[in-house]
Amino acid sequence: LAITGNGFFATVPEITSRDFSFTRAGQFKLDSDNFVVNSNGDNLLGFPSKL
Repeated sequence: LAITGNGFFATVPEITSRDFSFTRAGQFKLDSDNFVVNSNGDNLLGFPSKL
């Protein structure tokens, strides 16, 4: 994934955690539970949307 401008990705170590981290690194993959995670296994946060 890529960001242009003043943006960032928000991640958490556990899906129920409030220990937020912020990064501009956009290398993510799906884990065994189909969550989007970074190379540390931290979950990418997002907002639900209708496609």
